[in-house]
Amino acid sequence: MDPGKLNKRIEIYANRERENELGQVVHDKYLFKSARASIKAKARSEQQAEKKNDKTTYTIVMRYVKGLSEDMIIMYEGKELEIYQIIDIDERHKYIEIMAVYKG
Repeated sequence: MDPGKLNKRIEIYANRERENELGQVVHDKYLFKSARASIKAKARSEQQAEKKNDKTTYTIVMRYVKGLSEDMIIMYEGKELEIYQIIDIDERHKYIEIMAVYKG
């Protein structure tokens, strides 16, 4: 992977539970990692073949991040992408491929 192709800025958010001043449990998001990535949207014809017309699927390649999980959210150009698969490319902990969907 050519590092020069990691030319898009993304932010990864994780969910957390915390207790507010009233002692209630509150769920919110916090910035887990800001990173550079290569992002490609899946072609519309491929989506139609998979019957995902109401969603846009993205393939994101970035440097390996320890602790990244499928319950996190990626923000890209104002879009909230839901992660559904993370692949450690060549299992070498150098780059990862993330499959995510935008339900716009």
